[in-house]
Amino acid sequence: MTPGSSEARSKGCTCPIIDNHYGAGQDRGGKLPVFVINLSCPLHKDGADQPILFEDEDDSAYAPLASFVDAQREWSLRTFGPDPRTASLLAHIRKELVEIEAQPMDLEEWIDVMILAMDGAWRTGASSEEISEALARKQAKNRARAWPDWRTLPDGVPSEHIREPEERA
Repeated sequence: MTPGSSEARSKGCTCPIIDNHYGAGQDRGGKLPVFVINLSCPLHKDGADQPILFEDEDDSAYAPLASFVDAQREWSLRTFGPDPRTASLLAHIRKELVEIEAQPMDLEEWIDVMILAMDGAWRTGASSEEISEALARKQAKNRARAWPDWRTLPDGVPSEHIREPEERA
């Protein structure tokens, strides 16, 4: 029973349907298909019967990010020092968000926020590999969630995932 298939869904599978192409998996050019697994799926969370657990756990896909984080960490340590700098990073991110509001199509401003977020991430003590893996896990988790129809949301309203009853308590 593959993730996202009708059969699996009838037995309680909570893995994404569309990302898993209705149980066919994602085609990798003749290689085994890849499936996106919901970390809380009662049928597939262990991935025992799947050829690949997460498309996002392909180390080669995140290797460039890990290398970038390593280089950023080295530069940032030399430039800003080793302290957590949480208040400074948050103030800088807020400043960049104001700039994005003024120029939302300016890619460089969005990149500034990404770099600052990565700086904060490694300052938690996480390695570049842990940051890359956490990003992959979070993206897989988001893909497995239910989301409201974007066409029904007015501009300026956050598009947040639909919370399960136990999350609302």
